[in-house]
Amino acid sequence: MVVSGKKRIGKSNETLKKMIYQAYLSPHRRKVLYFDVNGEYGSYKIDGKEAHSIKKIGEHEIINYANATNVFEVRRIVPEITNDMLNNVDELEDYIDNLLITILVQFRNGILVLEDLNNVLGDVLPKRFTAMICNNPHRNCDIIIHFQSVGRLSPKLLQNTEYIRFHYQLDDLDDVKYKLRGDYEILKIAQNLVNNEFMIGNKRFHVLLNREEKKISGKFSPLMLSNAIQKYLQQNPRKMKSILNEKNIKGKRVYNYESAMKTKTKELFEMYWGN
Repeated sequence: MVVSGKKRIGKSNETLKKMIYQAYLSPHRRKVLYFDVNGEYGSYKIDGKEAHSIKKIGEHEIINYANATNVFEVRRIVPEITNDMLNNVDELEDYIDNLLITILVQFRNGILVLEDLNNVLGDVLPKRFTAMICNNPHRNCDIIIHFQSVGRLSPKLLQNTEYIRFHYQLDDLDDVKYKLRGDYEILKIAQNLVNNEFMIGNKRFHVLLNREEKKISGKFSPLMLSNAIQKYLQQNPRKMKSILNEKNIKGKRVYNYESAMKTKTKELFEMYWGN
């Protein structure tokens, strides 16, 4: 899963709530490991109120945690980044890459959460690790990665992403349309949904995209999705061209603009409605 959205928009808060539920409350509990690159989960406030402390473990403890059959908790690893590493990008990337590879090789039967790496790597995952997680299905380890923009994903990483939790982000997807290819339409409709709510003050609103089934789900109504689809069609008039040019046997146009918009909106609604 990729979680996308700008800073201070609720990404970390929402993920942690779900991970606490997964580890401690779910009927099918799973252990969780955070790669806490910024060291911020020693005491984390959920929804600004309840503080939750996450136990720190060392690199040498990963295997024992992964193999413990009766331990279902949320734990974290904090990289030991030195000042020399901060002044040497290659050294820092190698260190982070090696540590992530170690975690991925040794951690099993759980969920690995990678918080935003932008503070140390500029939102770019190391190449070896990226290649490894794109071949991850048989490792019995689900991975959640936070980014500030869907546009920061490499095409290969996007292709291997099953779910995208889409929060408000500063970038317009039109700027990276060439990278998104077949995902552009569903992502743009999702962005319209999120932007519409953000503009009326619902800043933590988000939706979930299932890339395999091409569905959008979340706390939105049919009317909200229809409005987002209509806005998408207005933004991309080429999508209306074929239906507006459709003619009957007498050579007359079947649709005017209003009826074409209704028909196309219904088509896309039935395609993407996931609630």
